[in-house]
Amino acid sequence: MNNHTRILLPLREKVSAKPTDEGSKDASRRNATTKRARALRRTQPATERILWKLLRDRRLSDFKFRRQVPIGPYVVDFACFGRRLIVEADGPFHDPAADAVRDDWLASQGFHVLRFSNVEVAAKNRVLGQIIEVALAPTPKRPLDPSSVSLRLTPSPARGEGS
Repeated sequence: MNNHTRILLPLREKVSAKPTDEGSKDASRRNATTKRARALRRTQPATERILWKLLRDRRLSDFKFRRQVPIGPYVVDFACFGRRLIVEADGPFHDPAADAVRDDWLASQGFHVLRFSNVEVAAKNRVLGQIIEVALAPTPKRPLDPSSVSLRLTPSPARGEGS
């Protein structure tokens, strides 16, 4: 390239960094969920520490797990996004009705949720076997987000559609 050749970059719409009135509620909810996840990481119960030792650093069949992850309005104990798998260590204070609502919402987002009681976590090999079995199963398809569907009738080469 010589010095006189110009490379034209695509024009982009400027976006304000300030939250709008509409988005400020969502942003504050996200911030609260993130703060709650950070606090949960600092005060992890013994059963979650046991599971984390087994899942961290790709120790379980090279699956990448993250702990205390905010997903939507919830914070899940362990998540493997590559396999759309969530592992929950249920202590003695879990509400089955609330857990059912939470599990239904997570399933609607394409996640498979595994729940283990403290007694089950103590039998590590059985728990790890179940996690591997579900992780190796075919990954569920994520539901289609209606906002991601293009409403155009003709493809746009500028967007990489068509030829």
